[in-house]
Amino acid sequence: MNASVKLPTGRWIRGRESGSFLFRQESIPRLAYVAARLSDPDKAYDYLLCLRRATVLESVQTTKGNELLKPAEKAGIDRSLLLQHLKDGSAEEAYRADEKQACACAVHTLPEYRICCGSRERMIRYLADAGTFIRVIDDLTEEKRCI
Repeated sequence: MNASVKLPTGRWIRGRESGSFLFRQESIPRLAYVAARLSDPDKAYDYLLCLRRATVLESVQTTKGNELLKPAEKAGIDRSLLLQHLKDGSAEEAYRADEKQACACAVHTLPEYRICCGSRERMIRYLADAGTFIRVIDDLTEEKRCI
């Protein structure tokens, strides 16, 4: 399938009233990952790995629309469905919802994990070992049995 993909790109433009923006060229692969997640949630992580491999190991310009479709095939995601989500605006809508959620949760680095217990919550930033997760969960559940 030889499909041309046109995506909204440009400088970050934020309207305080509308909250709208164009996508920076470097954020296009993120948008494609969201489209993969909408296309096939079970294979989206495989798509992400294939996309990263193409970018880092194979030096593919994955900011180019057509190059976003090749990892989909390798990950077993229907390319036409991925393309549909990129073109119909559903991927952009989900991307913006993800961004709003990240801002609401004060996410500044990746990965970040939010651990909740009732009204209590803690954030774990960066890569953490199992001991860190156990300590946070123990701390959150100390006063109240949540699990």
